[in-house]
Amino acid sequence: MEQVLLVEIDRCWGCKACQVACKQAHQTPPGPGGVEVQAVEGPGAEPSCDYIPVMCQHCSDASCAKACPRGAIKRGAAGEQLIDDALCIGCGLCVRACPFGAVYLRPDTGRAEKCDLCAVRRAQGLVPACAQHCLGRAITLCDVEEVRRRTAGRHVWSMGRVAYVSEQVIFPTKGYV
Repeated sequence: MEQVLLVEIDRCWGCKACQVACKQAHQTPPGPGGVEVQAVEGPGAEPSCDYIPVMCQHCSDASCAKACPRGAIKRGAAGEQLIDDALCIGCGLCVRACPFGAVYLRPDTGRAEKCDLCAVRRAQGLVPACAQHCLGRAITLCDVEEVRRRTAGRHVWSMGRVAYVSEQVIFPTKGYV
């Protein structure tokens, strides 16, 4: 069954519980991690702010995978882009190639890391750590049909296995479904 990580922007409080849960699940040292919550201030006269959990999009045509000279980034069985630690040489080309800033070099190993949609947790029948610990229930793992149902009539942006949805247009790029 094809699954997508659905991020409902209007439900995100900016608490960063997803960010902390991801770091704990992957034992990531201080510094960048698999999820980075970004604040986007509204353009109007009234103060407003949206919070967007930014993570690897698991792109269908991943620039990070194309940039890797060792072929360390490959598509997994569930469609996610996975980094093979044994092949990664820590050159950082994938970091520079990712348009979302979602790939980083771990300071302790010097190797590339990014969101893997919690492949180990999913293999154990669990949902990704970010979804489990999201206080606003803004992040959920859904099958494609549920995503279609929950996003009907709303603005949607997706590049791969992550779909962002909002009642308002907050993404200044193409890609709405």
